[in-house]
Amino acid sequence: MELKIQEPIEAITLMQQNPAMHFFGNILANIPSFKVNFVKTMAVGFNKNGTLSLFWNETYFLKLTEPQKFAVLVHESLHIFYRHLDRFDFSKDDFKIKNIACDMAINQLIDNLPENTIDYRNYKGKYLPANLSADEYYFLLIRD
Repeated sequence: MELKIQEPIEAITLMQQNPAMHFFGNILANIPSFKVNFVKTMAVGFNKNGTLSLFWNETYFLKLTEPQKFAVLVHESLHIFYRHLDRFDFSKDDFKIKNIACDMAINQLIDNLPENTIDYRNYKGKYLPANLSADEYYFLLIRD
């Protein structure tokens, strides 16, 4: 029987049951999840009450393969684990560059991400080194 995950909470529950993904599942199981249209993919952020939340676009999520669904959820859990939302002020004008820097730092740690995700190896023709923190990628990106 083929697995057909329809919502992130289903994948999060499976992650909690899998010893290799238990850690990531537990991070996400403790925050509310909202199906929204204002996010094109998936994101963690603060809802209108200031509560850390997972926002997801149904169209995007349903187009992903099952391994990609888990990979994207691991990606979002790592934003929380590395405290990206606490360390960077995303209300400033350069929030897009900050988000790209955060993605560069964590995407290299995850297999099965969808195509066209942010990659430190070739971002707008720039080759950046591996294994840097989001802060280090940010400073390299704004330097040019």
